[in-house]
Amino acid sequence: MGLDIDKHLAISAGAGTGKTSVMALRYIEHLLNIEQRATVLLPSPSRRPLHGPGSLRSPKREQVNLREWTGLLPSECVAITFTNDAADELKHRIRTLLLEKKKQKDDPRINKEGLIDQMLSLIDDAPIGTIDSFFSTLLRPWMALVNESPTNENVSDEIRPLLTKDAIKIAWRIRNEKDFFEAGLKSDFNNFLNSRNRLSLGLGGRFTAERVLGELLNQSLFVEESESKINQLCEGESNKSDAIVDYVKKMILKICKFGLTNLDELYDLGFNWLNGCTKFSKDLNLDAALKNNTRYSSFDDLIRSGIPTDDWEKLLWFSHFEFITTSQSAYNKMSSKSSSMPLGMLPNRDKSWPSGINPRSSIKGHKNNEKSKIEIKEIGEEISRLLSTPEFVKLRRISRCAWFFDPIFGCPKHPEGPLRGSKIITELGTTPPEKTLIASKQLQIKLLEDLFTVQHGIQSILRNIKNLRGVHDYSDIQRLSEDLLLARCPDICRFWYPKKVINSLDNLSRKPWEDHHIENALFLSQDDNEVFKDLSHRFDILKSLRRRFRTFIIDEYQDTNPQQYRLLCRLFGRRKLEIGEPAPPESPWDPTVCIVGDLKQSIFRFRQAQVTVMLKTISIIKEINENEISKEVRLIHLRKKQGVKEGYGRDPRPIPSKFKTNKFQTGKTFENKFEGSNEMLLTCKLGDNDEILDFETQLERRRGHLKLSTNYRTKGALLMTLNEIFEDLFSEKNDLIDGDWYARAQKLLPSNDLKYERGKIEWILPTSHEKVENQNRNLKIPLSPFVKNNLSKPYEREYELLCARLFGLIHGHDSRLLINSQENTEWVKLPNDEKINPEDIMILVQKRTHISELMQRLSNWGIPAVIDKQSGLLDRPIVKALYDLLNSAIYPNNKTIFSSLLRSELMCFSDNQLHNFIKKWNVDSNLFDLLLEEVEDDGQKHMIGRWKELSSSRHFVTLLEDTLDYSDLLTIYSSSEDRQLAEQFISIVSKIFTQVNSSGILLMSYLESLKDEGIELPVKTTPLSGAVRVMTIHASKGLQSKVVVLCGLFDETHHSLTNITRKRLVVTPELMASELKPWISKEGIKSGMWELSKLLTRSQIQAETRRLLYVALTRVQSHLILVGGKHKTPATISGKNEIIMDLKTQENPSLGEMIFSGLAHNSVNNDESPWARIFSENKLTLNPAKLYHDSFFKNGLKSISIYHSLECFPKKIVEETPYTKIQNELDLLNSSKELLEEINNEKVRKIKLNIAPYRLDIAGKIVNSDCSEICKIKQWKNINLGFEYENLLSYIKKDNMNKKSKFPSPADFGTMFHRLVEVGIGNPSLNNNSDLPSTWKRRQESKLLNPKVISNLITELLPIDADRNITEKRLKTLAELFEKGPLGMLCSGDVIQGLKIDGLLTEMPFEYTMPLDLVETGINVWTPDGIRTPTKINSAEISFSGRIDLVLALSDESNKKYLMAIDIKTEGSLNGFSSKNPIKGTSLQQVLDESDSRFKKSRSEIELLSNHSFQLGLYNHVLNSIQLNSGSERVILPPCIYVAASGRLISWDEKNQEIKQDELKNLLNWMVKSLVNEPHNPVSLVDSVDKCKNCVYDIPKILLKDGIN
Repeated sequence: MGLDIDKHLAISAGAGTGKTSVMALRYIEHLLNIEQRATVLLPSPSRRPLHGPGSLRSPKREQVNLREWTGLLPSECVAITFTNDAADELKHRIRTLLLEKKKQKDDPRINKEGLIDQMLSLIDDAPIGTIDSFFSTLLRPWMALVNESPTNENVSDEIRPLLTKDAIKIAWRIRNEKDFFEAGLKSDFNNFLNSRNRLSLGLGGRFTAERVLGELLNQSLFVEESESKINQLCEGESNKSDAIVDYVKKMILKICKFGLTNLDELYDLGFNWLNGCTKFSKDLNLDAALKNNTRYSSFDDLIRSGIPTDDWEKLLWFSHFEFITTSQSAYNKMSSKSSSMPLGMLPNRDKSWPSGINPRSSIKGHKNNEKSKIEIKEIGEEISRLLSTPEFVKLRRISRCAWFFDPIFGCPKHPEGPLRGSKIITELGTTPPEKTLIASKQLQIKLLEDLFTVQHGIQSILRNIKNLRGVHDYSDIQRLSEDLLLARCPDICRFWYPKKVINSLDNLSRKPWEDHHIENALFLSQDDNEVFKDLSHRFDILKSLRRRFRTFIIDEYQDTNPQQYRLLCRLFGRRKLEIGEPAPPESPWDPTVCIVGDLKQSIFRFRQAQVTVMLKTISIIKEINENEISKEVRLIHLRKKQGVKEGYGRDPRPIPSKFKTNKFQTGKTFENKFEGSNEMLLTCKLGDNDEILDFETQLERRRGHLKLSTNYRTKGALLMTLNEIFEDLFSEKNDLIDGDWYARAQKLLPSNDLKYERGKIEWILPTSHEKVENQNRNLKIPLSPFVKNNLSKPYEREYELLCARLFGLIHGHDSRLLINSQENTEWVKLPNDEKINPEDIMILVQKRTHISELMQRLSNWGIPAVIDKQSGLLDRPIVKALYDLLNSAIYPNNKTIFSSLLRSELMCFSDNQLHNFIKKWNVDSNLFDLLLEEVEDDGQKHMIGRWKELSSSRHFVTLLEDTLDYSDLLTIYSSSEDRQLAEQFISIVSKIFTQVNSSGILLMSYLESLKDEGIELPVKTTPLSGAVRVMTIHASKGLQSKVVVLCGLFDETHHSLTNITRKRLVVTPELMASELKPWISKEGIKSGMWELSKLLTRSQIQAETRRLLYVALTRVQSHLILVGGKHKTPATISGKNEIIMDLKTQENPSLGEMIFSGLAHNSVNNDESPWARIFSENKLTLNPAKLYHDSFFKNGLKSISIYHSLECFPKKIVEETPYTKIQNELDLLNSSKELLEEINNEKVRKIKLNIAPYRLDIAGKIVNSDCSEICKIKQWKNINLGFEYENLLSYIKKDNMNKKSKFPSPADFGTMFHRLVEVGIGNPSLNNNSDLPSTWKRRQESKLLNPKVISNLITELLPIDADRNITEKRLKTLAELFEKGPLGMLCSGDVIQGLKIDGLLTEMPFEYTMPLDLVETGINVWTPDGIRTPTKINSAEISFSGRIDLVLALSDESNKKYLMAIDIKTEGSLNGFSSKNPIKGTSLQQVLDESDSRFKKSRSEIELLSNHSFQLGLYNHVLNSIQLNSGSERVILPPCIYVAASGRLISWDEKNQEIKQDELKNLLNWMVKSLVNEPHNPVSLVDSVDKCKNCVYDIPKILLKDGIN
């Protein structure tokens, strides 16, 4: 059913159900089916012919005309995945499936053998990738349309938080309008300033406000979603505050609507309790209680007044009910189990507000006492029980928020006033209050509006900073994509569109695919021609973009955030239609859409993903399918033609079956193609394994919602056990409040291959300290975490036990379990079935806090392991040492900073050495000079001398690299991981150093900011093969492993509410709020929006934590190991050798508590089951041996193994201590002198390089410049790092380079002219030259002047900011010059200079490797012992890959045959070109009288040839190589340049060409030497300012002598 391409689909794919396979298969069917929804309802977009190497895979006769292909092309099928790895995997599967089709040759739809080759060629450029890469590619051609300052560089992860910090600090420095506009803000200055200052006051000062604003920017998508919802509700409202109040109240009432329906039962109990008390009025002293402000009198008033009719008042009535019946401390705690009515009576412990009545024990008489027990106590206890039921627990939580938001009436007869002793305030003062304060609705809303205002302002500042620095990130790409797709008013238009038009464009419909807001904006702009024209143009572009795509397949849809949802929906709307094309579909979505996801795997809330997005989309898809099934006539006819009845779908693969089954069938393929459908029809009644589905599921499938439930990953019995856990995990009983962010269980069914496999579950549960020992002082003996007085942490014991278990699994050792015995410690032996490879083990953790400890213990046990990444790069010891060195190099006169270097591992100064050194310091001292005097070792002196040298020349990156290579740092930190950490730090330093324009002070300032702000730089290490994988649960998504270990069962959950509220800001997609706390010494002001936001966040976090556990458990294939126990109350061993652990229910349950709740759900119901007694006893009593023989599970595994001690694993290791490791390292060093000498010996080798052909001419210009050798090498290295410089030629004036032009850029115009020649050049071949391939001899009349060809080419390639008319005119002029010139005449069949064309090939691809004998060079390196050349290079192989613009096959009158390469150049054909008078045009238009000869050249033509002579020389080598390999006898003529500005062909003569060939070899020699070495003594790059000004690369800033810029 997942392959039914005639409808939209929403596929809910459970873990391990093969969704990637379904996506790949569906993609293939979209390509190959000529009749499907996308082809029947939608027109074909404009298609480009296939060019390049892919088009040559099969002969022309075997290819399909892609313009006429009625199926889809890869460019029309969008496939979006969550990660780049997933995209690569999907592409690989699609290619594999296509190659299988090609190999089998049994698909009747493939009517030409070359079709598959053509599809394969198009896959590489198909829109298959992440959502970020998709929109980045979509936006790139239109960047100038939506961005005034387009940028090319993506900001790095290290720099991004620093830019955010800078933006916030700039926002705080704004004092006047000048600061305001310079910061990049253009809105209301006074509004921004007032909002910022109010936030500072309300949040308790600037420092807290900055922290809140930083968090606000981190969650900007949730902020925008919240604001968008509020703005939509405020539409048409005269008072925004009233609209927000109404929005919050509706949200609260929606959450509690079910709970309010049960108030009558609570009221009746309260009424009966009061009546029971009145029967004993005298004994309870009710008269006195009613006369005073007591709880009883308040309760009496509350009950007598009855339940209000208004829902909001009902909620507040209930809030008072609970407040009266619960003590103050219990009310504030708000636990699930209600503490109301203790002992059946009103609470009486609060002195400030007593119950006012006597205890029930004061009732006289045994009979009365017994009677009161029934009529008072039991009713009171029933009230408490009712308030503990799930519906009332939710109501209690939400009523507290309602009370603080809008307490419209007070609590009756409260002794300290009507508001429970609190006071409502509308404005913030400077004096701390005495009483608890509640923020008024107006104050709460004002705070919300201030947060929105300041957030918008800082976003603008941040965008301005990024524009100034020429960088962007993915948030900018998505924002600009919104502008391109008109999801809002483009920022670039906000300052000249009328306000009413802006407001209309910002009012995107709740159905984001609709264009009503644009149509309305166009209507409003009719009076302004410029605005109307611009907006119409943008709308036309949007429709054209929609036209490009006919189907979407979106993976991991559960992790889609609201902004991504809107962007995708904008592409689902109506496309541009031409006259005569099919009418749009009846439904609102044009393309066929398939979303694939699993709500239970939505775990990226911190990336602002929302479960509700997928739920909403599923609902939309079902609604649209219902509409199309009943109303879309074209689809009705298509289904009828295919024989698809109601309740059926089709598998479009031509694999018929005799059986009505939904299983993938293997059938015989039809050998004789026939008309009609040979596809398999599938019924909605059957599931994946032919099971009969219930009616509701059948209905869902008919409407396009499929649930994949067959699991191909996990062994059957283990999966059944996990299913029971999941059923409990996602039960409604666990919902904190009602909401649409919860996932529900979906039963997974094991595949037939795994159905009868069992699998394993183990639990590693460390018991409390086993023994006490005397203090160990022997440095060779490691400390045991199981000795009580060694002060070990619980996680250390867990990790040690885990390592022992993994060691046994890897080496095939047996284990044993404790037997229940009161006499002796006895064991049951568990034989090990198989050895597990380390790479088959995956260890999952919630957070990385203690991951270094885990890695260390794995290393101690000799278990190879690798981490996906770690946090806290700057805290790693090896990085700290390099950090101290860098800091000292930047501040070599600062004794405090230098002291850190001296105490680091690089110098290891003692206290006395440090003291004596510092005494020598004075203000002018360079401490490196002092250090040189202090040390005696020659090697160390050389190292310090190198530090001083590089510090003085500001080569800080080289300083760190040399230190890493030649100091003892890697001896101390010898692991491969440490090396990677150091290299990563150096890489980050290099990036920041470039960003701050090589300023050491700014570099250090940025690094210090990263440390001070606690901004974590994640550690990235390269995975090792054959190693245990250690990662977070989040990182494991999409992976699987034979053995999965889940650590930290009872750790605090990753995103706890405490961690979030500590930041004083809570953001949800529904609402956001910040805690008002103006006075540090006082508690915060109570706020309903703050309490509601916290409750929403807590609920969503708990729901996500349950999904996180689901992800962790579903990674396993056969063996699940759970690790951890309670930390505060660790498990103990009883006298019966049973393991006992407390397991009380928590408000915020840990993963372990969730798992064991699921095991209790799966438990057989008898007294022997420890799982069944969890909730009644609040503890677990475990007998490991007994549980191994009987797990007491109803379903699934019949055994579970529990390991509690190292004694469970008899095989142990001899662990090394740090002392023994250092001793071993020293021994290794002493024994390796001979090895080191051998390493230092010189070696001779060959070097291999890949160089792009166009870089040859750039290198040639560098070599021929007047710069010093050092400058030349630096420039060439910059070229290879990706820097691009303009080639400044004599006929292009430098002053005109940056002038605004209506033409495309020279590069874009060159591409257009090359394309015109490629498409339109004539070929007079007579097809009578057998030595030429057929592709050379395709005869064609010239189409260079064909208006349609030129028009189509401009439509295809013209940049958005270029003028179409003048570009088209110029192309036509150049085409005319071509046709009149010698090349055009040759291509028309004329004989020119005795030569005629036998055939030609445009854009000839080549791969060429040139051997090169080098003038001996070597790789020189600095060492503490001087410059060394450990490797000499005597030869090189240089590989080139590229295309030759045009190759002519020629012959003369004597039938002698030739080949000639032609390079087409458009220099001098744009600015300054004159089509009427060449003499007034560019110098390349001015030709000599002997213009017919290609060897006679003007000065400008000679310069043009010289500038490109090296690339031409390469072409000469390429053609010679081709001729040599093919055995052809054609002579290679000197290559030519075609000068588009004049229509001339120019080239060197034979003699000069030979000289150029030699110069090419010399150039390649220089390039090799420059790439392998650089000067080790940094000096100035150039000798004079004049040389700098004349540099051919126009470098904007070059460091000169004496520091002149």
